[in-house]
Amino acid sequence: MKTILVTTDFSAAAGNAVTYAADLALSINAKLLILSVAELPVSYSDVPIVLGLEDVIRNTENDIKKQKKMYRQKRTAK
Repeated sequence: MKTILVTTDFSAAAGNAVTYAADLALSINAKLLILSVAELPVSYSDVPIVLGLEDVIRNTENDIKKQKKMYRQKRTAK
C-alpha cells in the first residue's frame, strides 16, 4: 500500500505542498493523509482561555475543508 503523508499549517506554501502531494498521490494511485498539528493554549493564571479544544478542532476541520475545495477547483481547471 502506498501512502503519502503531508503536513500543513494552512499557509500558502503549505497549500502548494498539499497540492503537489495530492497530484503525486493521484499519479501513483496512493492514499493521501494530511496532517495538521495544533498547539493548545495553556493557562498559567486565573484568566480563562477564550479558545478551547472544540474551537481548535472546528477551525482545523474548516481549514481542511477549504483546502480540499481549493484543490478540487485546481484539478478541474487543469
